[in-house]
Amino acid sequence: MEPASKKMKLDTTARIRMETVVDCPLTQDVGTVNVCVGRILEKKHTRSIILDLNSKHPIPALSHLKRIKNDRIILCIRNTVDDVAKFLVDLNIDCTHLGDFAIVEVAKNAPITRKQFESANAKWPCNFHEDKQLEKLVNNIFSVEELDLHEKWMRVAVKTAKEFGRICASVVVDPSTDSLVAKSADNRDNHPMQHSVMLAVDLVARSQGGGAWPLLSIGQYNTVTECKVLDDPDDGPYLCTGYDVYTTREPCIMCSMALIHSRAKRVFYGAPSKNGSLGSTAKIHTVKELNHHYQAFRGLLREDCERLFDKSVVSNKQSTS
Repeated sequence: MEPASKKMKLDTTARIRMETVVDCPLTQDVGTVNVCVGRILEKKHTRSIILDLNSKHPIPALSHLKRIKNDRIILCIRNTVDDVAKFLVDLNIDCTHLGDFAIVEVAKNAPITRKQFESANAKWPCNFHEDKQLEKLVNNIFSVEELDLHEKWMRVAVKTAKEFGRICASVVVDPSTDSLVAKSADNRDNHPMQHSVMLAVDLVARSQGGGAWPLLSIGQYNTVTECKVLDDPDDGPYLCTGYDVYTTREPCIMCSMALIHSRAKRVFYGAPSKNGSLGSTAKIHTVKELNHHYQAFRGLLREDCERLFDKSVVSNKQSTS
């Protein structure tokens, strides 16, 4: 029998593979730009020099940086120290108390995450206000209990896909009660728009007294036998507001937008797709111009989801988009 300690280590390694799908600026380096700095020759002149520079030559593009570091101060964005003194004089800036001009590399963009801040601050002191919720999101900080719940619901999606012999299946969950709202396998072989996500969202609408498509039988790869049905539709949320969605395959653009329009809270998917829009070809959920955004996570039980493509698991191979 495998030792418990080894098993725990393997489980942890597998779980680390799930990651947050975030906007590129959150994971990119802050970049660098060259600036000319000068040394303040006498400390007593520090305040007057700062006021003079901030008044006559502010640098809005570098407002995330502190102007001064020890006895050195940022004078301007510049690749060379040639004619720096003349540049300052032309701006009517007194440079008699400045010397030892040099070019240094500083962070070009404002840091958004702590990791970016640490990188930027190592070059030159910068301003930073930590967003704890954002840090949790970027660093995939889930408790063991939370991971257990996420895996439980993804297993429901995998089981649903296997049950109906399909590659894709989706589950909608109310995290406030840890209860199933809707689940659906894929039916695009019979209808080009009936991807599992689209069907699941439609079933959520049905649970609230709506729904656009006729209710499909279990034999047609769709079930609502465990869905939560509201006694009074007016008491319920707007479609998927506050709900989590678990889907075995990365949603395409159509499905990703449907989840935005239905106000999903979080989306977890297992296997990536060449046509997926939550990390592979696009990150629809991060587009600032949209009026709703959800959090997206990829790689949850990825191996289990990818095994759905095994012909021994599914009898009817579908499109992978």
